[in-house]
Amino acid sequence: MSLFKNLSAFNNKICIINENDQLTFEKFTNLSDKLASKINKRSLVFLLAENDIESIASYVGLIRQKSVVDIFEKNIQKEYLYNLILKYKPNYIIQPKSLNIIKGYKKIFNFKDYICTKQKFIKKILMNDDLALLLSTSGTTGSPKLVRLSYENYLTNSKDIISSLHLRNKSVITTLPFNYTYGISVINTHLISGGKIILNNHSILEKKFWDKYKKFQPNCFYGVPYIFELIDKLNFKNFYNKNLKFFANAGGKLDKNLIKKIVNFSEKNKIKFYSMYGQTEASPRMSVLDYKFIKKKTNSIGKAINNNLFYIRDKQGKKIITPNTQGELVFKGKNVFMGYSNSYKDLIKNDENNNILFTGDLAKYDKDSFYYIVGRIKRISKVFGVRIDLEDVEFLLKKNGYEVKCDISDNKLCIQHTGKNVSLDKVKNMLSKKLKLNINYIEFKYVKKFLNKKILN
Repeated sequence: MSLFKNLSAFNNKICIINENDQLTFEKFTNLSDKLASKINKRSLVFLLAENDIESIASYVGLIRQKSVVDIFEKNIQKEYLYNLILKYKPNYIIQPKSLNIIKGYKKIFNFKDYICTKQKFIKKILMNDDLALLLSTSGTTGSPKLVRLSYENYLTNSKDIISSLHLRNKSVITTLPFNYTYGISVINTHLISGGKIILNNHSILEKKFWDKYKKFQPNCFYGVPYIFELIDKLNFKNFYNKNLKFFANAGGKLDKNLIKKIVNFSEKNKIKFYSMYGQTEASPRMSVLDYKFIKKKTNSIGKAINNNLFYIRDKQGKKIITPNTQGELVFKGKNVFMGYSNSYKDLIKNDENNNILFTGDLAKYDKDSFYYIVGRIKRISKVFGVRIDLEDVEFLLKKNGYEVKCDISDNKLCIQHTGKNVSLDKVKNMLSKKLKLNINYIEFKYVKKFLNKKILN
């Protein structure tokens, strides 16, 4: 089962547009296969990528030839990268030319701004036949724990999304990093549905983004709450283009007042707005709140995507059958990941989850079977689309000599500390860099002793 097996069906259509290039599906597929042909099949490959033709072509080619790919940000922190290389021993690394060649690897070819390096002494890694992708969930402390995703996981989820959002032959502009699971999902769904991808690496605060947006006028637009907040500040009327069919939010909960503005804009301009919910472990999307229900079910995550299943379980693991009763949200579907890995030794493992994901989210459902997230069981949250493991942050800071307790409040990472003479600027900068989170969304509060409640009201 291959995610990109049938791309030839769209051969003569435009597939990808970059700054100065545009490729048909035929030319793009040929490029993908050419790049991948220089790498042994069924290899473990680290891909340091961004939203450009070379990165996406490498990814598609490697998936088509059944290699296992782990996608990272192009400018990944070196410490984190070295830790992962030590744990996973990838056969190949596709990296920017600006990054020094890793010890124990040698350059085998270069293309555009990238080079491909190979282990000097190839170590055969035993990998499960179904394994396709490895993705990080947070990476806040350089943890080697990765999510194992199969070909079926991503193909199933891509088809479900295409069906739910009516994606056939739609154009999209990239607003999300390619290494981000939501960003990969957008690439996957538009490629296999014959869509056109307008590549962009600029922030929506940059003129270059809007120049490209107005020039190509995409049919689809995807964002996280932070992006829609920025659009609101810029004024939604600037967001309109005559070809825009829908836009969608995922990666976090939108403010209620912002949803109202989005709905008003959508209705006025006959554009559909979807709200989605997901996790990396679900490849990544589990539900869609259809535009028809946005007004009536504003805070809902909707219903399980396509023919998949949600249910709520209590602390004893029993299914809750009474509406508006809180418990852990459980998802059942073929897009549920195979399991986690901590090193290359775990890559041979079979599926450990049997299509069931215990989300760690506290939820309930109403009388109409629409689901609502009301909190977290696990200490993992999102701030403006950035997934943060609070225990990882606490561990990192404690390892550096700080006594802290972390929480999320008002869409900020809030940190209690007991040290009076803490250099906050130093810590903020370190965390901002580690988490890829704007420094303004990290807040410290001095306390004499730690509280057992939320830090900020």
